[in-house]
Amino acid sequence: MTYYRLIVVLSLLLALASCSTRQVREDFAGSTEQRLTSHSINQIMEKLPEEDFVFLADQPVFLECFFLKEIEPLAYARRRLEMTLLEKYRCRLMSDPAEAKFVLTVFFTSIGTDFDKTGISTPDLVLPGMGGPMSIDILALEMYHGITEFYYYIRDADNRVVVRGEMLKKVVRNDTLLLPLITIPINTMR
Repeated sequence: MTYYRLIVVLSLLLALASCSTRQVREDFAGSTEQRLTSHSINQIMEKLPEEDFVFLADQPVFLECFFLKEIEPLAYARRRLEMTLLEKYRCRLMSDPAEAKFVLTVFFTSIGTDFDKTGISTPDLVLPGMGGPMSIDILALEMYHGITEFYYYIRDADNRVVVRGEMLKKVVRNDTLLLPLITIPINTMR
C-alpha cells in the first residue's frame, strides 16, 4: 500500500510541475510568425466556396474588410483576397461602392499566430551564469500556429444580403515534441 501512495504522490508532483502557456503573438517580427500567418491567409483564400462567388464574374464589386484593430496582416489578407477575386472569379473591383453592383463585406475574427506549450517540465530554476530562469522539458509539446478566420456578406445594389458566408478558418501548424536532450518536429508548415 505504501508503494501505491508513493506513485500517487509522485504523479501529483509531476502534474503540478507540468505547465501550459498560451501567448497570442502580434508583432510579426520573426520569419516563422510571418510564414505561419501568410500561409494561413493564402490557404484560406484558396478554399473560398466557389458557389458563393461564381455569380460575381465580370460584375463590379466593392470590397471592404474589417478587423478589431488595424494590424499589418490585415492589409496582406485584403490584397490576397482582392487577387483571388480578380484571378479566380474575374470580378471587376471598384474603388467606390456607388459604382459597384455588389459589396463584399469581410469580417476577420482572427489573423495572426499563437504559441502554446504544454507538458511536463521542471519548475523554473535560476542557475548562476544562465542569464535568468530556465526549465528542462521532460516531455512537452510546443505548438506554434498561424490562424486566419473570417466570415462575409455579399450585398446587392439595393443593400440586400444575397450571400451570408459561413465562418472559414485555416490553421497552419508548426508543432514540436520537446524532450530533455532533443526536439522532434511533429509537423511543419506547408
